[in-house]
Amino acid sequence: LSCRRLDEVNIVELQLAGEGLQVAASTDIVVTAPDLQGDAGLNTWLVQAILQGGEVGWGQADGFRIVQMEKAEVIFGGVPAMRSHMAIVFRTSQSLFDGGIVMMLAPEVYKFSCRELEGYSPLSMPGVQSCDDTGNGITLVLNDTMAPGDYTFTVGVINPAFTPAENVFSVLILNKDSKVVDAKMQFEGPRIVQGLYVRPLVLEYSSTAPLEEAEIRMTLWVNSDLDPMAAIGAVRALQIAVPERFTLITRLGVENLDG
Repeated sequence: LSCRRLDEVNIVELQLAGEGLQVAASTDIVVTAPDLQGDAGLNTWLVQAILQGGEVGWGQADGFRIVQMEKAEVIFGGVPAMRSHMAIVFRTSQSLFDGGIVMMLAPEVYKFSCRELEGYSPLSMPGVQSCDDTGNGITLVLNDTMAPGDYTFTVGVINPAFTPAENVFSVLILNKDSKVVDAKMQFEGPRIVQGLYVRPLVLEYSSTAPLEEAEIRMTLWVNSDLDPMAAIGAVRALQIAVPERFTLITRLGVENLDG
């Protein structure tokens, strides 16, 4: 039995020596799965039996379904042409044993930074050996086992002036052999909001340990004094939303100036 890939796209030829197939047989071929799966009607595999250049038999079967990572998203403030922090959040059902690679791919108009002063933090990522911000995205190299579960890390980012035509992101998990074991490909990211020229908040926190109480500090800048009882145009209040699965702890009463 010999195997070779033909010049035609997505066709492989198995050549049999001797008397060919006399009984049912099976073999394995290696393929690279597509990043996205289109119309299920096109997901058909065709087998042809050819003898001396002529077809003597054929069959077809439905192909396998591409299963994307259960959850992946990027969270950041969509302020045009401003520096911000981006959180990469994902949930994987796969394991990385003794390390691997986590990649986030983004449109080239976003510029990322692995510097801690500009927003990088490994947060819940285990055993981060290095962070690489060259290219179109971020690459984390891990030297520890990553079990199935939810993970988050943050990086610095400079937003583009406008939302790119293809504002899609991807998160990939690769093992030590650089083979993809889980991925969420080409999902939509937040849009850049025109007219939103707000300097991003500085977010500081006392702890990132699971189930531990943490103090969150947010710093805002204003150019002039604001009278809390006077109308200030379209902006009347600032609302701070606590992310999912966080519990807000209030030690003092909350005063609602709007009644």
